[in-house]
Amino acid sequence: MEPLQTFDFRSSRYERPNQEWICGWAREGRACPLGPDTRGHCRATSECRPVDRAGRWECTRSEVAGGRCADGPLPDGCCAHSIIRCRPLRSVKGRRRAVARWVAVVTFGLLVFVLGRGFWAPLIDPGPLSPAHAGIADCRTCHAAAQGDPMGWLPAAFGSALAHRSGSRSCLECHAFGKTPLAPHGLPATQLASMREAATARTSGSAPLALKAARMITPETPAQLECATCHREHGSSIAASVSAGRCQVCHAAAFESLAQGHPAFARYPAKRRTRINFDHAAHIGKHFPEKVDLKPPGKCTDCHDPEPGGRLMAVKTFEATCAACHAVDVEGTKRTDARGLAFLQLPGLDLEALGKRGVAIGDWPEYAEARISPLTDLLLSSEDTYRSARSRLLKADLTDLPDSQHDADAQVLAWSIKMVVEDLQTGGALAWQRRLESALGAPLTPEQRRALTGQLPAAAVDEIQREWFPRLAEDLRKHRGGGAAPLNVVRAVRAPAKAPEAKPQKEASGEFDKLFGAGGLLGSEEKEKASGEGPAVPAAQAQKRPASSAEERMASGGWYRDEDALRYRPGGHRDDFMRAWLDAAAGSPAFDALSDPKKTAGACAKCHSIDAAGAGQALVNWSPARGDPTQHSPTVFSHVKHFSMLGEKGCSTCHTLDRKADYTAAFAGRDPSRFASNFANIRRETCVECHTPAMAGDACTLCHRYHVGEFLPTLPAAALERMSRPASKH
Repeated sequence: MEPLQTFDFRSSRYERPNQEWICGWAREGRACPLGPDTRGHCRATSECRPVDRAGRWECTRSEVAGGRCADGPLPDGCCAHSIIRCRPLRSVKGRRRAVARWVAVVTFGLLVFVLGRGFWAPLIDPGPLSPAHAGIADCRTCHAAAQGDPMGWLPAAFGSALAHRSGSRSCLECHAFGKTPLAPHGLPATQLASMREAATARTSGSAPLALKAARMITPETPAQLECATCHREHGSSIAASVSAGRCQVCHAAAFESLAQGHPAFARYPAKRRTRINFDHAAHIGKHFPEKVDLKPPGKCTDCHDPEPGGRLMAVKTFEATCAACHAVDVEGTKRTDARGLAFLQLPGLDLEALGKRGVAIGDWPEYAEARISPLTDLLLSSEDTYRSARSRLLKADLTDLPDSQHDADAQVLAWSIKMVVEDLQTGGALAWQRRLESALGAPLTPEQRRALTGQLPAAAVDEIQREWFPRLAEDLRKHRGGGAAPLNVVRAVRAPAKAPEAKPQKEASGEFDKLFGAGGLLGSEEKEKASGEGPAVPAAQAQKRPASSAEERMASGGWYRDEDALRYRPGGHRDDFMRAWLDAAAGSPAFDALSDPKKTAGACAKCHSIDAAGAGQALVNWSPARGDPTQHSPTVFSHVKHFSMLGEKGCSTCHTLDRKADYTAAFAGRDPSRFASNFANIRRETCVECHTPAMAGDACTLCHRYHVGEFLPTLPAAALERMSRPASKH
């Protein structure tokens, strides 16, 4: 009856045969005193744990292990002899238990497989697929675990993270959700954090008890969320079925429902100023009542139509909404000054003073009186000599030169303009392109090359050369050769060197006849009367010609010559030339003058707002807001679905006009985010009247979407089928 082992720690060790794990050094007879933990991890550190006795550390190694060591503890109280860690082994009891467990599992599986037969399939069947994916017949299409052996099914069945990630990759083969598809909402972490702070600050509600418990389990949102976290694909009527509870598990701003705790709508639906400067309050209260001779719009649908998707209300065309009142602004029929844009304009020079001092500039018309126009300045900027004197030329009054201080600058200006005219006359479209690219500092696309020239006729350049600088080639030859080209004041409008042969109007042909012949678009009354090679028409007779004759001929838009300028008149709304120049000149000094609605032909910026685009650039909003199917915003709304719900108030049920808002003040700057909307924010209480659980529903996914950002449609990678060549007969 004596025990098999003495329990005296001085004479024997405690082997722990009833535990699952034993020390790895037990087979060699030197098992450590601690032994492994319950999970089979080695806990060995050192041979003893020294104790402090009266300020002195003493070794506590047992007598079985050799008693106190000769070295003793270290000065810091640590044992001087560490134990080499082992690899714990299962004990006999542990091995028997593992074998018994596996035998039981295999036996149960065989019994289910053999005896179940008819009902074992429903035990592992998750249910039918959603209608959108009902055509998928093979599980391996989406589940990577189904492609391997049965050993990989168990981790997938019990929610392995690896299995979920592989399933999400299968989803992304067909669905494109941006650059970070598995990030929460598909947004970068910084953008998501800023949106979360804004949402939390507006929320005053408290989370239900169940959501608080879920928040305690997952206090932080993971960096990646798998598709299966929210989407229930099997056994669901729709693939996107997501409950409100799932949304509020992650969101820090949790609340009971739309009516209880949902934050008020802040700046909804307006997030920026409108792209078209249209003051609803001013038009409805002032401008429409003044138009007694016109029929102003009486309801919102006179100007707005729902987009095909139904989310936004699109603005109708200019012709259908604005042309009745604003067509005269575009055509310039009410302007007292020139109705065309001065593209190349001769600046006035003090010819009397320059002539007395012998400044050599060759031919120069005496009727040129204007300052350097913005577009002329932009075109001349391609000349190196002009750029060096530009700052002085723009500040100086060149029509009054009492001394020789600006004589050299006036000479640079005159020759720069003559070189531009010569370049346009001899080089044509290529010279035009080179100068514009040099002035704008960027290459032009083929579309810009066509639009920025406005199809300028070559004959128009020839005509201004003959009238402004009759001896242009001779003057430039002298100037470049180092000789002097004396000032020659052009005092009259000259007739062409040789008038075209008179023909009946219906038989007129050729570009020159159409433009400069009798009744031509760019012809003047003097040229119509002139024949052959004759003297210059006196200036007194030239002034009798109506100054607006050529301008009126181009009422439908196009190029025409004023006395001292080559002008372009917009051809109605959406003129490609004006639009191209405003887009191309953004960021240049000419842009401010082009966009001034009071001075520029077309008055484009009177209605089209201009946004800052960074780096000194500007963006002209040519069109009102349009829905972009590739852009997914957090809020989902359909106007079309709500039309049948509106009563007598119609659109004003939700959209209330704010007559006190200073709407037009926001268009003075170029920051679209700083604005005052024409309409008050939509009130949450308006939506709650219908959106309750018993009526229209108040689920989060009814108004909000999870995937936010730009999502382009995913195209299948279909291979091209090459046709084989027919066999040769030879």
